[in-house]
Amino acid sequence: MTQTARPPGAEGGRKPAAVLPWQHEDWDRLGALLARERLPHALLLLGLPGAGALTFAEAVVARLLCAVPPTAGPLAAACGICVGCRLVAAGSHPDLHRLEPEEGHEQIRVDEARAAVAFAGLKAGQGGLKVVFVPQAERLNVQAANCLLKTLEEPPLGTLFLLTTHCPARLLVTVRSRCQRFALRPSGRSVALAWLEAQGLPAPEAAARLDLCRGLPLDALDDSAAEQAALYADLVAALAALLSQGPEGDALWLSRVAGERTHATLLPVLTLLCEDLLRLCSGGGTATLAAAAQVKPLTSLKGRLNREAAGEWISACYASARRGLASGLKSDELLDALSLSLHGVVGRLLAAGREGQDQETARRR
Repeated sequence: MTQTARPPGAEGGRKPAAVLPWQHEDWDRLGALLARERLPHALLLLGLPGAGALTFAEAVVARLLCAVPPTAGPLAAACGICVGCRLVAAGSHPDLHRLEPEEGHEQIRVDEARAAVAFAGLKAGQGGLKVVFVPQAERLNVQAANCLLKTLEEPPLGTLFLLTTHCPARLLVTVRSRCQRFALRPSGRSVALAWLEAQGLPAPEAAARLDLCRGLPLDALDDSAAEQAALYADLVAALAALLSQGPEGDALWLSRVAGERTHATLLPVLTLLCEDLLRLCSGGGTATLAAAAQVKPLTSLKGRLNREAAGEWISACYASARRGLASGLKSDELLDALSLSLHGVVGRLLAAGREGQDQETARRR
């Protein structure tokens, strides 16, 4: 059956989502395709959710189903007040099918794909374009993807498939080959910072959050970004304590820092800290504002870890995390295993550091 779930941002009949400031050039590129009537029958949008890929896709869907035709010149957003826009906002447009996993499932299964194929064969309820929207195409399982292939290659007249993904490698090659790719440009730092400040974040906090979220503005706006900043500071303090205590330090130090947090929350921040340390030990300045806020304790860590030591540390982090994730361990078990592994690395690093200092002292004599 046709799924009519309400799209994000459409609660209460609000207007369709507008494109974000860093997406204006991409919107103009799309407008050029529409103006030349070169829009493909299957369009694959490539972009990260935290940079607004889904917001952009929602705006495209709204524009395609808006009853007000686009005028000459730059492509305008959907009007938001016509019948088509109101139906899209209400999640009840008869010519829009959202292909997503059923509630409680991670993958899009073959039954949902069959429903989309059946929808594509129907006559348009509003007499215009029909849109099959797949907002997380990487969730298609193999059977569902194979089910779509024939319709993707030769869809019924007046039907457009719009797929989005942040990981095209997880799509079958046969699916990718039937779509025209449309890569969304990443947000520029200055534009993203200006937008975050316009949302009410103070400039220093906006910059620190953006660094912690790898330059993804929507992720930076989320309240969890503030928690990440606090976690970064906790990790710096814990690592400093561990290096001070050496092998006698808390073997489960990482688990103590994590507390109730899962590995999915902790590992990205730990990785960022490792990368900051590696840059600092290689002679660079503070790599991020998250690091800048911790400049004194980080400088202290830099004095204890040379470039090779920092490199071994980050390699151990990656390797231990990969092994733990592949083992299927629960989150607390994974963090305990990672704590023990890195605790052992610290002992070796400190021993190597003392040996290197002794050799340097002897050389100078």
